[in-house]
Amino acid sequence: MKRKLFLHVGPHKTGTTLIQKVFLDNQSEILGNGLLYPKNYIRIFGHHHFRDLIKDRALSQSDHDFFKDINSNVLLSSEDFISFSVDDFKYLRDSFEDFDINIIYSWRRSSLKMYSIWQEIVKHGQSISFFDFYHEHLAKPGQSYMLSADLQVSRFVNLFGKSHVHLIDYDKSCADKNLLELFFSIVECEYKPSYLDGSKNKMSSNVSLSPYDTEIIRVLNALMAEKYNLVGNVVRETYLENYSDLDSDMMSNLTGIMKNSMIELPVGDYFIDKRVEKIMTEKFIDRFINYDKKSYKSIVNIVRDNWLLNQNSFALLNQLATQLNEKVKYD
Repeated sequence: MKRKLFLHVGPHKTGTTLIQKVFLDNQSEILGNGLLYPKNYIRIFGHHHFRDLIKDRALSQSDHDFFKDINSNVLLSSEDFISFSVDDFKYLRDSFEDFDINIIYSWRRSSLKMYSIWQEIVKHGQSISFFDFYHEHLAKPGQSYMLSADLQVSRFVNLFGKSHVHLIDYDKSCADKNLLELFFSIVECEYKPSYLDGSKNKMSSNVSLSPYDTEIIRVLNALMAEKYNLVGNVVRETYLENYSDLDSDMMSNLTGIMKNSMIELPVGDYFIDKRVEKIMTEKFIDRFINYDKKSYKSIVNIVRDNWLLNQNSFALLNQLATQLNEKVKYD
């Protein structure tokens, strides 16, 4: 009988970091229940290095030997697995012929996740505005893998077989507060509340930034790349690590300007949400572990771009960029 390889593909902003942290912190006890969460290939909490090996077609003989010697089922988790192409998945599938590969995908309703995903890409160095980001996908919703989850799930079904695809209704799991229990049931392990209680860092899921911090980081990403050639996570990390040392009057003035451009945007129950839900349930209802036909709605707060038209905005942002660059130079 083949061992099972559970491939948790995320996607982003569906509790992946929390899941990874719990499995990593409780690896030994979970292994005793027949499931290995390997410490090999870990970067931060997930198997992001394994993702790189697949993308680069770089699995070595030692990698193959490592998995060959495992006597239990295996869980690999990275929200970056979702970026795999069909050829990437085929390479992975062909490299693990000795395993029965199962895909775990958390479905989050389209419009509810877009703000969180946009915030995440800002955290990692991009400077696109929310509305520009959203428009790129809304312009062609039927071609957007981010909006149309059915496109992703169809790929998994075609590559691995429908019975090997496991779906979690993420919005319902949040409402029921049982994401971990559902996930453990899919990987055929008993869930114990002590797994979460014993975690070294209970705040292991990604914490959302305030709308003000998100907007400041977004603009700083562009400004500091141009002025100081600082790109990626370093801008966010430097800003947050040194927040308490920043000039309080400067930060208060920036926040005051942004407040005048703040809007509330209702999300959920959009046309794209209804369209995708209809397709997902028609095609894959039997693969959900917890689907609930319910309208989920929320409100997101967004700072409109016009705050940058204020004559003081750029002077304050340049002052902030200078302060942060000094922090980087001395670190």
